[in-house]
Parts: sequence; C-alpha cells; structure tokens
Amino acid sequence: SEETIAISALLHDLCKVNFYKKGFRNVKDEETNQWIKKEIYEIDDQLPLGHGEKSCLLIQRFMKLTVDEVLAIRYHMGGFDAAVKGGDYGMAKAQTMSPLVTLLQCADMISSNLMEETR
Repeated sequence: SEETIAISALLHDLCKVNFYKKGFRNVKDEETNQWIKKEIYEIDDQLPLGHGEKSCLLIQRFMKLTVDEVLAIRYHMGGFDAAVKGGDYGMAKAQTMSPLVTLLQCADMISSNLMEETR
C-alpha cells in the first residue's frame, strides 16, 4: 500500500537518530601544507543492535509494523548489511517474501548515491 511504502521510506534509517556526535580530526591543508582541526561526525552508538534491526525496534515502540515493512526496513542495506556480509541468507528469503525489500534497497541506493550531495 502507499502507506507501507511511505512508512518504510521515511523510517528505515531511524536508527541514525542520536547515532552520530560532533568531533574533530587534524587534517593537512592542501594549500598551506599546515595541519588544521576539521569538524567531523563520529559514531557514538548508544544502542548497538544492528542497522535495520534497530530501526524496526525503535519504530515499533510507537506503531505496529506489517511483515512487509519489517522485512524491508530490516534488509534495506542490501549487500552492505553486516549480517549479509557474514553469510546470513535471510535477505534472500525476505526478498522472495516481499518485493518491498528490493524496492527499498534500490530507492535507498539511488537516493544516497545519485541524489544526495556530498561535501
């Protein structure tokens, strides 16, 4: 449904809330060859449950997710998911159970790699 698509698209990265903190790193300025302090974002994961898993858990504190939504959000990282990299075959099963899994993976890749600006 349109509601399921919207929920999955809007909330799949809820795990990133309070995940980053500001920090600093020394980098060499290419023009002056001097070291400068550059502001960066560092990971500060206060609830290390995994990426998609954590999003599902946080969302379900406030609303019930359908099976399609859980599968799509859980596996939205595709081949970049740590469990998949480690040999977990759950994603393949999830993709056969719900086309939304593959659709969200593709949408996320298009958004992050083709539409978002990077500094």
